[in-house]
Amino acid sequence: MKKLMAIASIYLVVILVAGIAGAAPVPAVTISETKNSPVKQPVPSMIGPIINVEYPIDTSNASTTNRMAVTVAVRVTLRGEPVLIDKSNIKFSPVSLPSGSPTIQAINIRGGVATSPEGTLQDSVLVADLVPSSQISRRSTWVKGAYTFKIDYINDGQLLATKNFNFTISN
Repeated sequence: MKKLMAIASIYLVVILVAGIAGAAPVPAVTISETKNSPVKQPVPSMIGPIINVEYPIDTSNASTTNRMAVTVAVRVTLRGEPVLIDKSNIKFSPVSLPSGSPTIQAINIRGGVATSPEGTLQDSVLVADLVPSSQISRRSTWVKGAYTFKIDYINDGQLLATKNFNFTISN
């Protein structure tokens, strides 16, 4: 009986190996073929806005001996198209500051808009200056180290996108 079971087991292994070796190759699926597949693709209208921070962030004038601005430019896109933004749509918040750093605030927030001759929005950029706040009895210059900020894109009172960005003050 044991001998019969051993022969049957070997026979099954041989059949499985032969079946796998003789199986037809699985055809490659291209991107265009997946559009007609029953798998649900993301609906473009459900993909939210994206915040883009333009690099490099300008830290050239900021140092530990002054409170000159760090300048950051921001764009928001939705499905690859620019979104019209102004200072009411964007909020800057510190996430991480070096030890001993004063509060940093966004000032002089200004925007620029480019349209085509037909009036179609081509670009919308918001530029902000980040500076150490001047407070009596507190240091109001930059502190050497890494800074991390969060940008929130808000429209009609709703938070639609968030992005963190970093910069370093090294002198």
